[in-house]
Amino acid sequence: MERILHGLRHSPACQTRLKQQSAVEMLITYSWAMLIIALFVSMIFVLSFSKPASSYIQSSCNIEPALPCAEAIATAAASTHPIEYIVLFSNNLGAPIYMPSNSFAATTTGLGVSGTATWTGNCTPTIAPQGSLILCKAAISGSTAPPLGSLLTDSFNINYGICSSSSISSCSAAVYRSTGTSEEDFLSADINIHSVTLYDSPSAGHISLNGVIYPNNTHVLELPGKYQVYAVPPAGYAFSSWSTSNITLSSASQYANMTVSTNGTITANFVSSP
Repeated sequence: MERILHGLRHSPACQTRLKQQSAVEMLITYSWAMLIIALFVSMIFVLSFSKPASSYIQSSCNIEPALPCAEAIATAAASTHPIEYIVLFSNNLGAPIYMPSNSFAATTTGLGVSGTATWTGNCTPTIAPQGSLILCKAAISGSTAPPLGSLLTDSFNINYGICSSSSISSCSAAVYRSTGTSEEDFLSADINIHSVTLYDSPSAGHISLNGVIYPNNTHVLELPGKYQVYAVPPAGYAFSSWSTSNITLSSASQYANMTVSTNGTITANFVSSP
């Protein structure tokens, strides 16, 4: 029997099967080794390039359809300012609106104090043209705060009046109130919202910014990014040139793209047209 088994083990067919089996075992062993190495390298890559928790959290806020929210955020206390609750929204009501003093009230939980509290604040600009962005801030006293990167759920009220022009005297005595809710990031730095001042020379002209026409010496609030500007000359004038400070334009023509990355100014210059 042993001689038979010995002969079978040393037969060509058996030798071939043994070699094939060894090759398969070797492939399996090396495959597991390569898989473990790949997983290890992937973990190192992810840990090396991982972002803070706040980078994966999307803030959102809701008011009413005519006042669409662009951003909501809460910032951590620093030596120069308290905790702040910030809401940025657009005026799509079809008319300028007036933001009176203390027009903003935020109700938060776990900010400043351990429970729920309401904080009043102000909104800018005081007169917001149709289509413009409005920034509301409420300062929060106290040191109670969640970990950075947390997602908070809060609510707020906005009081405003309806105007027929850019003059406060044209605004109605009636005060309207809109309520909103938000899910916002809690971060360690203020949201980057820049002030851009629009000038016209002569001042009777206008600048159209993303389709919204602004009169001379108007301060608008914008997030970093690119915006479309168009110079609207007054009667008897034609567009001449742009003058800018801390603002980049895609071209020198009457219609251009404006890049906002910090506070700045832009002036539309006009010349008399025969």
